[in-house]
Amino acid sequence: MANGMELNARAFGAAGDGLTDDTAALQQAVDAAAQSGMALFLPRGRYRIRSLRIPDHLTLFGQSAWGYVERKDPPPGRAADPEGAGNTVLIAADGDAPAMLVLDKAFGTRITGLSLDGGGLGRALCGIAAKEGGALCFEDVRMQRLTGACLSLEGTDGFAVRRCLLIHNESHAVQLEKAQNGIILDSQLSYNRGAGLYGRDADRLLVIANRIEGGCPGGVYLDVTSGVTINGNSFDTAYGPAVTLLRTTGGSVTGNMTRLCGHDQQGVMDAHIRLGDARGVTVSGNSFWGWPDLRTNPWLALYGIVGENLTDCVITGNSMFESCREEMVSLRGVNRNVLVRDNAGRVCPWTPPEAPAHG
Repeated sequence: MANGMELNARAFGAAGDGLTDDTAALQQAVDAAAQSGMALFLPRGRYRIRSLRIPDHLTLFGQSAWGYVERKDPPPGRAADPEGAGNTVLIAADGDAPAMLVLDKAFGTRITGLSLDGGGLGRALCGIAAKEGGALCFEDVRMQRLTGACLSLEGTDGFAVRRCLLIHNESHAVQLEKAQNGIILDSQLSYNRGAGLYGRDADRLLVIANRIEGGCPGGVYLDVTSGVTINGNSFDTAYGPAVTLLRTTGGSVTGNMTRLCGHDQQGVMDAHIRLGDARGVTVSGNSFWGWPDLRTNPWLALYGIVGENLTDCVITGNSMFESCREEMVSLRGVNRNVLVRDNAGRVCPWTPPEAPAHG
C-alpha cells in the first residue's frame, strides 16, 4: 500500500482502465493519504471519475509525460501522438459536477503530473476549482475538453501554476475571483474559447514567461486588480487584446511579444494592449506584430495600445512593426500625467478581405 512516504491509488482498488468508475476508490485513497500525512501516487492509467474532494496539505501526483495534442491521424507533415494526453489521465464521468477536483478551503495542497480530460461534458465543468484556502500549487498539469474553466480560484490567497498545458477548452484557462498572491509561470494556455487568464478583483499577480494563444476576450483580461506584473510572455492570435487591464492600480506590462491580436473585434477591443481607468501602470519594451503578408490569416489590429482615463502611467519604448492600421497609441477620455514616448513603428493601412457571401 505504501512506498516510503507515499500511498499508491491502485492499492485502494482504482482500476485506471478508462471504463471503471474509480471515484469511490480514489476518494478513499485521497482521504487515507491526507489522514496519514503521505502523498498519493496515481500510476499510469486512465481513471474515470465524477468529482474528488481534495483536502489540506495533500500532494497528489502522477506520471505526466504528456504531449501537445492527442493525434491519431495527423495531417501531412505532423507526427502522430495518440498518447498525447499523458500517462496519468483523469477522465470526467459527470458533466453536472462543479469540477473534477474540488479543493474548497484547502491549504498547502499540491497537484502535479496529472492530465484532466473533461470530454466536453456538461455546460460548465471545471477541471480544478478552489474556494478560499491558499498556498496551492499546480505543476506539470494538462487539461483539455472542459466546458468550464480549467482552473477556477475564488478567494484564494497564494497559488502557483507552473509548467502546465491548458488547451482546447470551452472557457477560460485560468479564472480568478478575489484571488491574490499568485504566479502563472512557464505554462502554455492555448486555443481556449475563453481568455488565457481572466480575473476580477485580484491582487498581486505575476504572469511570466507563458505562451498564450487564442482566447476571448483576449489573452489576459483583468478587471479591478492591483500589483500586476505581466512580463516576457508570447501572445498569439488573441480574439481581443493580448492584455486588458481595467481599473488597475500598479502594474507592469513589459518585454512581451504580441502577434495577430485583436481578431474579429471592434473598437477598443481591436488592439494589442488595452488600459482603462488604470493608475500607475507601465507598458514598456513590448513588441507588436500584425503580419499583414501572412497569406492564410492576415490581420492587423486597429490600435497598438488603447488607453482611457489613465493616471500616472508610462507607455514607452514599444516596438510596433506592421501591427496596427489606424493609430499606434490611442488615448481617450481624461488622462493625467501620462508619459508616451519613444514608441517605434508606423501605422500600416490594410483592409481585411470581406468574408465570402453565404448563398
